[in-house]
Amino acid sequence: MIAAWPASLSLVFISALLGFLLAWYMVVASKNATIETLTTASKEKDTKIDQLQKENEKLQRQNAESKTALAEFVAPLKKRTLILASLTEFAQQHQTNNPPSQTFIDFKNRFETRLFTIESQLDEAGEHSDLLNNALQSLYYNAYNPLFTTNLLIATRELERLANNLKE
Repeated sequence: MIAAWPASLSLVFISALLGFLLAWYMVVASKNATIETLTTASKEKDTKIDQLQKENEKLQRQNAESKTALAEFVAPLKKRTLILASLTEFAQQHQTNNPPSQTFIDFKNRFETRLFTIESQLDEAGEHSDLLNNALQSLYYNAYNPLFTTNLLIATRELERLANNLKE
């Protein structure tokens, strides 16, 4: 019985060791597969994050360029609009000194093209005004009567208001 004791103990030890190794192999193998899957997913996400960050940087540069271009467009637009708003002086001068037909002809020769260009550019810059649009249309309906000057004054006040809405 004494001789069987070490053999039994060896058998128990070997069985426990084999059981442990079998369990270790099964657990570690499944964990390795899980770790590889997670590592692959993590690398894919990191790649996607890098792509999105590059795209974000590109869009930020484009946004900055667009803001710069808009600022370069808006500042002169504001200045030109304020200069054109000086039509008030023209309207007041011609209201008392000239007949409406002469006022309209002078207006057409000096200001018509610039006025409609500025109106279009203000609209493009986000400063649309139905009041300005209606006043400009009414200029032609009332070209040869005293309402011409009234509509011109309305248009110039609205131009000034829109110009002051533009950022520097």
